[in-house]
Amino acid sequence: MKIKNRKHLEKLYAKLEIKEAGPNRTNVYRCTSGQFHVTKTIDRHDGVTPMFISCHICGERSSSSFYNDILPDKKPTHEWYAPSLEETWKFVKTNPSMVDHILQGGLEIREIKK
Repeated sequence: MKIKNRKHLEKLYAKLEIKEAGPNRTNVYRCTSGQFHVTKTIDRHDGVTPMFISCHICGERSSSSFYNDILPDKKPTHEWYAPSLEETWKFVKTNPSMVDHILQGGLEIREIKK
């Protein structure tokens, strides 16, 4: 979808229902590089997350465990969250497909700061 201007994005963004995710929404992504890297995530908001991400260690493809917590003793290192309007606006020029993803209920990932 082509975003015409800030007001257009504000109208579309206002239609989103952003809710906190339920407890224990953790997922594990396993790297396919053969190095056994894992990225454990937690959902902070309800929304859509991808089946594959880039490994945060080596950049190779990582596959979701489909919310099967295969590493219950490991704490999440990344979180899925609903970007704010400001964050979404920044994607308009740099990553328009991310804007579409967000406006359809998609989440963004970030490292959990310790």
